[in-house]
Amino acid sequence: MHRCIQDEQHLSTVEFRAWSALEPMLLEKLFTAAMLDCGGWVLERTEPRNGHMSFLVEFACERSMNVYSALVALGIELSRHAHLSLTRLWQCARHGHCLRRLPVARIRIVIQAVSVSESELAETAPQGG
Repeated sequence: MHRCIQDEQHLSTVEFRAWSALEPMLLEKLFTAAMLDCGGWVLERTEPRNGHMSFLVEFACERSMNVYSALVALGIELSRHAHLSLTRLWQCARHGHCLRRLPVARIRIVIQAVSVSESELAETAPQGG
């Protein structure tokens, strides 16, 4: 799912889905810390419910690559639309387009917890040799 919506202040919110194998309470702590480290603000978060969590985050457009990198570093599996949206945002910031209009970006990310079995981990582990 990818949508840009306009709120009452005309700040565009990019919405997308993602998946994570992290335990939801750990994910919440790590996600929040990562966004703060990137200079972002977690404006809203939902409690883990039915395997889903939602975060509303604002950050300076120029920090979009840091946010993108932090999501990937946390092991969050982003949807194709999420990758495209974050790439577009970074390119826009890099060329100064969004900085002229509005220097702050806002994303809403809905993360679904997925369980990874030990057998799946063993299949993806690098083979020594």
